[in-house]
Amino acid sequence: MLIEYFFVPLGFCSLPVLSACEIEDRVITSPNSDYIPLPPWHSHDVRVRSNQRFGHDDFTLWPQFYTRKYDYLTAIPLKPKDSQDPLSLMWLNLSTDDFTPHPDSTIKGFGCLLQSRHAEFEAMRVQLMDRVQKCSANLGQLPVKLMSKVNTMNHTCIRMSETSTTIQEMQFTVVEFQRYYLEVRAMLDWHELFEPKLRWFSTANRTHVPVADTIGAFTTSADTAAQLYFAGLRVFLIHNHKLDVDIKPHLRVDYLPPSSLVFDDSNPPHPTIYRTAGSEEDSEEKIDQILRYSRVWMFYDPESSVGSEGLDLIPNASHLITMQHLIASRRALEQQPPPSQTIRRKPSCIQKTHVFLY
Repeated sequence: MLIEYFFVPLGFCSLPVLSACEIEDRVITSPNSDYIPLPPWHSHDVRVRSNQRFGHDDFTLWPQFYTRKYDYLTAIPLKPKDSQDPLSLMWLNLSTDDFTPHPDSTIKGFGCLLQSRHAEFEAMRVQLMDRVQKCSANLGQLPVKLMSKVNTMNHTCIRMSETSTTIQEMQFTVVEFQRYYLEVRAMLDWHELFEPKLRWFSTANRTHVPVADTIGAFTTSADTAAQLYFAGLRVFLIHNHKLDVDIKPHLRVDYLPPSSLVFDDSNPPHPTIYRTAGSEEDSEEKIDQILRYSRVWMFYDPESSVGSEGLDLIPNASHLITMQHLIASRRALEQQPPPSQTIRRKPSCIQKTHVFLY
């Protein structure tokens, strides 16, 4: 199909318009996407939802505002439309069918990830590690940020197989692994495919650039939009004013609402980790907080209680324990004889304890 492009002048160059949308007195255009998602641009609380993901703020599910610190997030792959695609495993929502009760546990609700499901995740990790090794050989040494992300991905995969938890805890851990996997893959794609194009970026290039199947990013900067476009990354340019030129009717589209995302809270709910203004300026801080929270693993102590002040995201020294300590503690609990009472008291509330793993 022949695609007709309409060019919008941006001062130093002109970007094509494949689609355009008017939202709240602003215009969003894209040079390489035939749809325009609704930006996460209003003030709202950022927290993990019932599917253990971050809803409208989850960079594996929805485009976010571009930030130089996390430029590689624009290269996060889109969720495959084909459920048989092996990569679709990285958006799988863990169900009770993937969770098997621990046979020797005396604590109700504890279990493990199904071995066959873990084997699928492990196979994907091994394939990606082969690519990491090749990248390391080509570069001589991996970037520190990439090395750190690879380590956390590997550690999380071990946790999925060696620790018995509640199903909610396991869902949280699986989502962590999926996020780390997608981040590592995006970093590799960024270093190998997209960053080299940015080094040779030239506004003199007016040819159509094929777009990669990536999640992309929002931006209000014409410079950033042009660079991402010529690198082959999906980009959505937000104009803070009406365009001086009329957009052809056949290029106008309705915005894509985030109706496919989950906004319901889990039970018990995760705490709010950040209050975002929904602006490009605080996007980096929002992602900082999301990644920081994703590196905290929670488990629930039904014999404890918490006050009305809620959960402190900065644990004190008494809350910092190692994974070995956690595993040893749980094994000790599982070896205890069951209580003599047949009627179990329902805990008044749930204590969340943070475990920093690295």
